[in-house]
Amino acid sequence: MRGPVATVRYRTGCLSFLTVFIFPVVILLAVAAFRPSLVDHLSEARRGGWIAWTKELAIGDFNIPFAVIAVWMFYELWRMILRLRDPRMIVSDDRSIHFHPTERRKPVRWEDIREIRHDDSALKSDLYFDVDDRPGFRLRNCDDYEAEKFVEAAMGNHRSAEPSPD
Repeated sequence: MRGPVATVRYRTGCLSFLTVFIFPVVILLAVAAFRPSLVDHLSEARRGGWIAWTKELAIGDFNIPFAVIAVWMFYELWRMILRLRDPRMIVSDDRSIHFHPTERRKPVRWEDIREIRHDDSALKSDLYFDVDDRPGFRLRNCDDYEAEKFVEAAMGNHRSAEPSPD
Protein backbone atom coordinates (compact mmCIF):
# COMPACT_ATOMS: atom_id res chain seq x y z
CA MET A 1 0.00 0.00 0.00
CA ARG A 2 1.19 3.46 -0.84
CA GLY A 3 0.35 6.23 1.57
CA PRO A 4 0.07 9.95 0.99
CA VAL A 5 3.08 12.20 1.14
CA ALA A 6 1.78 14.71 3.63
CA THR A 7 2.51 16.80 6.70
CA VAL A 8 0.31 17.54 9.69
CA ARG A 9 1.34 20.41 11.94
CA TYR A 10 0.64 21.18 15.57
CA ARG A 11 -1.74 23.95 16.47
CA THR A 12 0.83 26.45 17.68
CA GLY A 13 -1.36 29.52 18.03
CA CYS A 14 -1.07 29.85 21.79
CA LEU A 15 2.30 28.11 22.31
CA SER A 16 4.23 31.37 22.11
CA PHE A 17 2.02 32.94 24.75
CA LEU A 18 2.23 29.87 26.99
CA THR A 19 6.01 29.77 26.64
CA VAL A 20 6.31 33.38 27.75
CA PHE A 21 3.92 32.72 30.66
CA ILE A 22 5.38 29.40 31.83
CA PHE A 23 9.06 30.40 31.76
CA PRO A 24 8.84 32.78 34.77
CA VAL A 25 6.71 30.23 36.65
CA VAL A 26 9.41 27.58 36.18
CA ILE A 27 12.05 30.03 37.44
CA LEU A 28 9.91 30.93 40.46
CA LEU A 29 9.34 27.27 41.35
CA ALA A 30 13.01 26.40 40.91
CA VAL A 31 14.08 29.27 43.17
CA ALA A 32 11.39 28.40 45.73
CA ALA A 33 12.65 24.81 45.83
CA PHE A 34 15.92 26.10 47.33
CA ARG A 35 14.64 29.11 49.31
CA PRO A 36 12.45 28.21 52.30
CA SER A 37 11.80 31.90 53.00
CA LEU A 38 10.12 32.25 49.61
CA VAL A 39 7.95 29.20 50.33
CA ASP A 40 6.97 30.77 53.68
CA HIS A 41 6.06 34.02 51.96
CA LEU A 42 4.00 32.24 49.27
CA SER A 43 2.21 30.09 51.86
CA GLU A 44 0.92 33.21 53.63
CA ALA A 45 -0.95 34.24 50.48
CA ARG A 46 -4.72 33.97 50.20
CA ARG A 47 -4.83 30.38 48.94
CA GLY A 48 -1.41 29.26 50.15
CA GLY A 49 -2.53 26.32 52.27
CA TRP A 50 -1.23 23.77 49.79
CA ILE A 51 2.11 25.58 49.67
CA ALA A 52 2.43 25.36 53.45
CA TRP A 53 1.82 21.62 53.12
CA THR A 54 4.88 21.23 50.88
CA LYS A 55 7.14 22.35 53.75
CA GLU A 56 6.44 18.98 55.39
CA LEU A 57 8.12 17.23 52.45
CA ALA A 58 11.25 19.36 52.47
CA ILE A 59 14.67 17.95 53.24
CA GLY A 60 16.59 20.71 54.97
CA ASP A 61 16.27 23.77 52.76
CA PHE A 62 15.28 21.73 49.69
CA ASN A 63 11.54 21.62 48.91
CA ILE A 64 10.96 18.37 46.99
CA PRO A 65 7.41 19.08 45.67
CA PHE A 66 8.47 22.44 44.25
CA ALA A 67 11.53 20.86 42.63
CA VAL A 68 9.45 18.06 41.07
CA ILE A 69 6.89 20.53 39.72
CA ALA A 70 9.66 22.79 38.38
CA VAL A 71 11.37 19.88 36.59
CA TRP A 72 8.08 18.68 35.09
CA MET A 73 7.14 22.19 33.93
CA PHE A 74 10.62 22.70 32.46
CA TYR A 75 10.22 19.43 30.52
CA GLU A 76 6.87 20.60 29.13
CA LEU A 77 8.34 24.04 28.35
CA TRP A 78 11.18 22.37 26.46
CA ARG A 79 8.66 20.31 24.44
CA MET A 80 6.76 23.52 23.59
CA ILE A 81 9.93 25.20 22.39
CA LEU A 82 10.82 22.20 20.23
CA ARG A 83 7.32 22.25 18.74
CA LEU A 84 7.63 25.95 17.98
CA ARG A 85 10.96 25.32 16.24
CA ASP A 86 9.54 22.48 14.15
CA PRO A 87 5.72 22.42 14.18
CA ARG A 88 5.41 19.29 12.00
CA MET A 89 3.64 16.64 14.07
CA ILE A 90 3.56 14.07 11.27
CA VAL A 91 5.61 13.74 8.13
CA SER A 92 4.62 10.86 5.90
CA ASP A 93 6.22 9.46 2.82
CA ASP A 94 5.19 6.64 0.53
CA ARG A 95 6.39 3.95 2.99
CA SER A 96 5.71 5.19 6.53
CA ILE A 97 4.57 7.89 8.91
CA HIS A 98 7.22 9.67 10.98
CA PHE A 99 6.35 11.54 14.17
CA HIS A 100 7.78 14.61 15.86
CA PRO A 101 10.55 13.68 18.34
CA THR A 102 8.53 15.03 21.28
CA GLU A 103 5.88 12.37 20.60
CA ARG A 104 8.47 9.63 21.34
CA ARG A 105 6.99 7.24 18.76
CA LYS A 106 8.67 4.99 16.26
CA PRO A 107 7.72 5.38 12.59
CA VAL A 108 4.73 3.32 11.48
CA ARG A 109 4.61 1.60 8.09
CA TRP A 110 1.48 2.17 6.04
CA GLU A 111 0.88 -1.59 5.87
CA ASP A 112 0.58 -1.74 9.68
CA ILE A 113 -2.14 0.90 9.95
CA ARG A 114 -5.70 -0.37 10.36
CA GLU A 115 -7.39 2.97 10.89
CA ILE A 116 -6.72 6.68 11.41
CA ARG A 117 -9.45 8.88 12.87
CA HIS A 118 -9.66 12.60 13.45
CA ASP A 119 -11.65 13.86 16.42
CA ASP A 120 -12.09 17.60 16.55
CA SER A 121 -14.19 19.92 18.62
CA ALA A 122 -13.97 23.56 19.59
CA LEU A 123 -11.24 22.86 22.15
CA LYS A 124 -9.32 19.89 20.83
CA SER A 125 -8.15 18.24 17.65
CA ASP A 126 -6.75 14.72 18.01
CA LEU A 127 -5.59 12.02 15.63
CA TYR A 128 -6.18 8.40 16.66
CA PHE A 129 -4.10 5.61 15.16
CA ASP A 130 -5.07 1.94 15.23
CA VAL A 131 -1.94 -0.07 14.40
CA ASP A 132 -1.47 -3.83 13.92
CA ASP A 133 1.62 -4.60 15.99
CA ARG A 134 1.19 -2.18 18.92
CA PRO A 135 -1.55 -0.55 20.97
CA GLY A 136 -3.45 2.30 19.38
CA PHE A 137 -2.40 5.82 20.30
CA ARG A 138 -3.53 9.43 20.11
CA LEU A 139 -1.70 12.54 18.97
CA ARG A 140 -3.10 15.72 20.46
CA ASN A 141 -3.35 19.30 19.33
CA CYS A 142 -3.05 18.88 15.57
CA ASP A 143 -4.08 21.39 12.94
CA ASP A 144 -7.76 20.74 12.12
CA TYR A 145 -7.61 21.26 8.38
CA GLU A 146 -4.37 19.35 7.78
CA ALA A 147 -5.49 16.45 9.99
CA GLU A 148 -8.80 16.11 8.16
CA LYS A 149 -7.08 16.11 4.77
CA PHE A 150 -4.47 13.64 6.02
CA VAL A 151 -7.12 11.20 7.27
CA GLU A 152 -9.10 11.47 4.02
CA ALA A 153 -6.00 10.78 1.93
CA ALA A 154 -4.65 8.03 4.19
CA MET A 155 -7.89 6.12 4.62
CA GLY A 156 -8.81 6.63 0.96
CA ASN A 157 -5.52 5.01 -0.06
CA HIS A 158 -5.97 2.33 2.60
CA ARG A 159 -9.40 1.37 1.26
CA SER A 160 -8.25 1.40 -2.37
CA ALA A 161 -5.33 -0.92 -1.49
CA GLU A 162 -7.65 -3.56 0.03
CA PRO A 163 -8.78 -6.31 -2.32
CA SER A 164 -12.39 -6.04 -3.44
CA PRO A 165 -14.78 -8.64 -1.93
CA ASP A 166 -15.96 -9.99 -5.33
